[in-house]
Amino acid sequence: MPAIVKLRYAINFALACEDAGLDPTRLLQRVQIDGRVLQNPEHMISEHQLWTLAGLAAHATGKFDIGRAAGRISSVADHGALQELFNEKTLFERLVTFCELAKLEYSRADFFVRPSWNGLVFGRKAIDGTREQIRQVELYVLELMLETVRSVLGHTWDPKILNLQSEHHVDLEAIVGSTDVRLRFGQPETEILLDRSEIAIGALAPTQIYTKLHVNTTHAVVALIRTYLFDPRLSLSFVADLLAVSERHLQRELQKDGSSFSQILNRERTKTAMELLKAPDITVSEISRSLGYSNQAHFSRAFRRITGVSPSRFRKVQEIN
Repeated sequence: MPAIVKLRYAINFALACEDAGLDPTRLLQRVQIDGRVLQNPEHMISEHQLWTLAGLAAHATGKFDIGRAAGRISSVADHGALQELFNEKTLFERLVTFCELAKLEYSRADFFVRPSWNGLVFGRKAIDGTREQIRQVELYVLELMLETVRSVLGHTWDPKILNLQSEHHVDLEAIVGSTDVRLRFGQPETEILLDRSEIAIGALAPTQIYTKLHVNTTHAVVALIRTYLFDPRLSLSFVADLLAVSERHLQRELQKDGSSFSQILNRERTKTAMELLKAPDITVSEISRSLGYSNQAHFSRAFRRITGVSPSRFRKVQEIN
């Protein structure tokens, strides 16, 4: 299942590179992110793009913990949907809300809260990728998790036990402020263990609490098309590359959803065209060209096929109304 993530995470890795004295432009270009895409942090990119960027950033800057630096660029409150978790008062409520809202930021954000024999576990399921990608993404994620806990327990709080999926690296022992923290590397999941003195579990019955948000292939493709709608490279092969799958595999997955790439692309182009046609100072020809149609006649046929009217007729109706 393809995974998509908000562009803001790539932006923070880029800013972390700048702070390390490296111009991130070439790194961003290598993962198909340019200046036009960067204008909207709410745009979606593929998990593959972000993971690749994280690994490239670590290699290019020579910083083993560039993911930690990226995670500190902006607070949890600046991470889109996650700002809503601060409406909750108790730590338990904030943790559960974090797990729910994270799915709106990243479609494969498998965070969980579950009771343990002496307290509570706040964690994230295993991250897939290369060794370097896992370390950088985990460090970014860990910053968000720790900040969420500290928002209630105080900024000087450190966990007594911290499980990391990353393999041991001597410098990683400095990611927490206290030498009293027991760090365990090479674990199946990222886990922060909280004891009963730190959080009141109450009558918590479920053995595990987290929200599943199903994001099918069509949803992922729609999100990427919206991000790259004005990019002349936009095509089936381009989106397949972003998702790190073959064109044939992507076509099969879309067929399972009862859709096709061309149908999705035409629908999204038409939606955008309908908005642009409301602006009288933009010509039909300019709209056609900006949306990547080979000529205006092709655009008009595609628009009529979906809306039942020509672009010019649609604009006149809007003017009358």
